[in-house]
Amino acid sequence: MNYDLSCRIEYVVEQPNTFLFNLSVDRNECETVLEEHLHFEPELVCEELPTHGGLLHRVRAPEGALTVLYTIRGRHTPASQPSLGIGEVPSVELPAHVLEYVYPSMYCESNLLIGTAVEEFGSLERGYGRVLAICCWIHGRLRYESGSSDPNTSALQTLSAGSGVCSDYAHLGI
Repeated sequence: MNYDLSCRIEYVVEQPNTFLFNLSVDRNECETVLEEHLHFEPELVCEELPTHGGLLHRVRAPEGALTVLYTIRGRHTPASQPSLGIGEVPSVELPAHVLEYVYPSMYCESNLLIGTAVEEFGSLERGYGRVLAICCWIHGRLRYESGSSDPNTSALQTLSAGSGVCSDYAHLGI
């Protein structure tokens, strides 16, 4: 699947400052970057800092307007056999230090969404296939809409609204 992504971010810098931008797709065997551009207005020297999954970009910006333009054209190729060896750990076997993360929270109301989860996915075989089904279900029900949520938006609110941003998709998946 080919994709084109772009973003434009505008700042008013009140005093000279250093910015660290994390704008890139994950670099892995499934992603092929065909074309990628990062542009700053005004033009700035950009230091690229490699990480395990992509690049960070560090710039020193003067006082005044700063516009960041990022575009990428790429291709996603699904892993050939992604489900091999990827299982699902039953909750009774989870280590103690992980258990606190399965409790309901203000972002992920698992107690309110358990009925939906069982209805939609309870009959599916445990493992990668079920996780993939959950991801597809989320992408089929939500539309990505910048500004449609805030830091306090919960998974249930996201599902009800039918839109969200990256963190909202993740909270609903959890």
